[in-house]
Amino acid sequence: MANMTRMSALVPKEPKGGTYRRYQGEDDCWSVREWAQQGMFPEEWCAHFGVTMATLYNWANAHPEFEQACMEAWYLLRAFWTKKAR
Repeated sequence: MANMTRMSALVPKEPKGGTYRRYQGEDDCWSVREWAQQGMFPEEWCAHFGVTMATLYNWANAHPEFEQACMEAWYLLRAFWTKKAR
């Protein structure tokens, strides 16, 4: 048990300044929809944005249009992979 890695050590922390990327409005909404249509998962969206999943959730909580875009992106993503599985 002493050698177990704590889960918090595996989850990246938010940057404390300088490199933090701010939400870009409708551009970010279109980006997640486009990436979902290409079959990319939210973790990949984060990699493109240069943010953590926590930031993605924060943006969705703070910006209703981004939350809506993420919901639409999930449907597009499911459709992409459903079609691939045929």
